[in-house]
Amino acid sequence: MEKWQILMEWSCDPEAVVIPEGDTDRLIDWLRDQPIETWHRVVMTWNYDYANEALAWILQQERCDKGTAARVFLVEGLAYWLFDAAKNAGLANDEANVCRIVLKNWHRYRTSEFNHNYEVSEEMLNNVLSMRTEDYLVDTPLEEIMTYQGKHDAVSDYESSDGQIVVSMNVWMKSKGIGIS
Repeated sequence: MEKWQILMEWSCDPEAVVIPEGDTDRLIDWLRDQPIETWHRVVMTWNYDYANEALAWILQQERCDKGTAARVFLVEGLAYWLFDAAKNAGLANDEANVCRIVLKNWHRYRTSEFNHNYEVSEEMLNNVLSMRTEDYLVDTPLEEIMTYQGKHDAVSDYESSDGQIVVSMNVWMKSKGIGIS
């Protein structure tokens, strides 16, 4: 079977769904029992158009990896938060915002293992670091987050897909006896 066919079957298979979209309480309960590798895979595959409560929960955990936190900050922060917060003090100081959580907790995170796989160009780095004088960024670990480099990718049997938790495609393929041709 070709990869695109496998992807279509996997994405349509209800047996691949572990936690359905919109069941945030159940998702967070499920995350409590998962290793940090799964947390990282969930963050790496998260669709940021969906609610961020699960991401906020992960980021508030002491055992969250710095690579996981960096991924959230880079995706959400560089796309929206850093620049929107510069114009809106309420957003800049919103303690529930995932970027604010990362800035607050960065030094609490115990491990620095996982790659965030987000390309930060030299120009982008310089532009963001020039913002350090903004009130909401003073005395934050902004530079450490922007220059963070992990050691390896996280591996898990699970990931996220459009607001739900699913069995990873590789695990699903193995369970179905499917291979790529």
